Amino acid sequence: MERYEQMRTLQAAGFTILDIAQIVGATRRTVYRYLALNGPPERQQPRRSGRRVLARYEPYLQQRWAEGCRNRSRLYREIRLLGYQHSARTASLFLKRLEQDPSASAAVSSRPTVTRVPSARHVASLLVGRKDRLPEEERDYLTRLCDQGPTIALAYDLAQEFADMARERTGYGFDAWLTRVTTSGIPELDRFARGLTDDRAAVEAGLSLEWSNGQTEGQVNKLKLLKRQMFGRANFDLLRRRMLRAA
Repeated sequence: MERYEQMRTLQAAGFTILDIAQIVGATRRTVYRYLALNGPPERQQPRRSGRRVLARYEPYLQQRWAEGCRNRSRLYREIRLLGYQHSARTASLFLKRLEQDPSASAAVSSRPTVTRVPSARHVASLLVGRKDRLPEEERDYLTRLCDQGPTIALAYDLAQEFADMARERTGYGFDAWLTRVTTSGIPELDRFARGLTDDRAAVEAGLSLEWSNGQTEGQVNKLKLLKRQMFGRANFDLLRRRMLRAA
């Protein structure tokens, strides 16, 4: 309202639209719009969006709550697996309302539960990861996945066997693993195995020996870091001195 009155006063004093816009700090379009009104503009109340990020997961939470699950962290992890990507606080507030309203916990929605298929990358990480370190929900998912068919179960066993060889340095089982893969009938694993045989000596060394090029890669990374810190403003002699000093 104060801005509107100021514009009216300046207009009555003979100021141009451009002058008024510069004085009040507004655009000329805003000045034109205000001066075209018969009175001060009404203050508009901010409109809240009707979109609720938890809406599609509420039926699932209501169902699990009615089944007796009261572990909020577990329920949050479950809806995360279903695709929920927002804060835990939003889910916690909804569960708190269920806790305070017994009728709400008993009223399970008739809408079907929303499920989301995990991405191929996520499933691949589950197949090669340590099962004992996975959350209970993902272990259950792996079990159900392997129960879908013998091919999936075989692929999981072969992936775990290779991962164990890499972790435990048991490269002596590499030949037996190759035989199992090539006779498994799984094209993806067969291509992977054939790629390993192209550099067989290096693969067997990596699966058997405790040494690696990790130290070399670390020194190269340190050299690159020092070089970038200098921003190309120094010559090789200074770079050499800094590298030797940091060694």
